Amino acid sequence: VQNLVTRAENAAQAAVSKNPTYYVNWVNLGDVYSSFVAIGVTGAYDSANSSYAKALTYNPNNPSILLSQAQLEIANKNPTGARTLVEQALAQKSDYTDALFALAQIDQTAGNTTQALSEAQQAGLYAQNDPTVFFQLGTFEYNANDYSDAVTAFENAVTLNPSYWTARYSLALAYQKVGRASDATTQLGILHQEFPNDTAINSA
Repeated sequence: VQNLVTRAENAAQAAVSKNPTYYVNWVNLGDVYSSFVAIGVTGAYDSANSSYAKALTYNPNNPSILLSQAQLEIANKNPTGARTLVEQALAQKSDYTDALFALAQIDQTAGNTTQALSEAQQAGLYAQNDPTVFFQLGTFEYNANDYSDAVTAFENAVTLNPSYWTARYSLALAYQKVGRASDATTQLGILHQEFPNDTAINSA
């Protein structure tokens, strides 16, 4: 693990050294350090925070950098700080779906299920042609036991991308929850044709 940490850090630092005024290089370096926070690498949080702050000096109005900082705070178990940063990102870009889902995740973790669902549904309104957004929305609704709305979201995801197999599997599970056994069987049959040896599909 230490060898991988060192290699990733060196590669990101080399990019910064080659072009120190390009904000993306600083974001990438911050992402490397941020990924080390969860595994307890000493100094990773401070190094990530410093890298993101440097990125902001070169691109101060980019909400994605604020979201990266928010994800760092989540990894550092600071939901209050994460919420503040996500709200700042949304102040810059109100239809920023990734930020809305991050806010929903913070609220869901805090037990504010109704608020989390509202934020996830708002993200869905902003991205009518993005199957990933509908999958995320469906996942929030499914986890909140709102199976009927989850079916609709997963159906939208599969309609937009018929090869979105994870969404199709989730749709099958949601169909089962609302009593649509034949529809669930149809979806699982499609998945079985693609993945005949998948134990999760075969046991669903």
